[in-house]
Amino acid sequence: MSLEKCKSCGKEVASSAKKCPHCGETLQWGMGKRVVFGVFVVIVGAAVVNSVQKSSDEASSPQAPARMVSSTAALAPARPFWRLDEGTDPMTGKRTQFAELRSLNAMQFGFPYQGDTFAHVMLRRAAGKPIEMMVRIDRGQIICGYSDCAISVRLGDGAPVVYAASKPTDGSSDLVFVQSARTLYGRMQKAKEMHIELTIYKEGNRVFSFDLGNLPKV
Repeated sequence: MSLEKCKSCGKEVASSAKKCPHCGETLQWGMGKRVVFGVFVVIVGAAVVNSVQKSSDEASSPQAPARMVSSTAALAPARPFWRLDEGTDPMTGKRTQFAELRSLNAMQFGFPYQGDTFAHVMLRRAAGKPIEMMVRIDRGQIICGYSDCAISVRLGDGAPVVYAASKPTDGSSDLVFVQSARTLYGRMQKAKEMHIELTIYKEGNRVFSFDLGNLPKV
């Protein structure tokens, strides 16, 4: 049993006594401590509740998306390149070389030719024969009569030059053969870019541009 001091007379009294045997003062042991302890419990409890509520609010509130940092720099568009191929003419047994280049730009045509429409310059040379040049489009129809038509070609900063063209023997309307292909091919070797103007059915005149870098020898 512990001893406590009476607050009235200051003499030691058993902690279980309700009255001081010396002065008769009514004793209330531990009341102050219990009050302090109770206040402490209330403060701690309030802090815990506040912390839980704050965590709940942060979890339920909308968050701004984290900024994504790209690990790579933006890449420039890939430079079009010549697609090369070769084969053997089944009738002559001689080797034939092919080269094809897609235009830098694409056109959007009306129904029923929706979608990106690129133009293609194609070179073909069979052994012992002069070079041939064709221009083809992915969609649409190139206006060209049964005999001859014309296309306009501009090389680099030069003036446009008109070249005669003709349809293939199968009558396809998406491709024309360029006359004077040897002359045009020779001029292409001295230029870095080429622009070809074609007349397209229901679309009028459209210009396709080509990067002539790495022009192959065929």
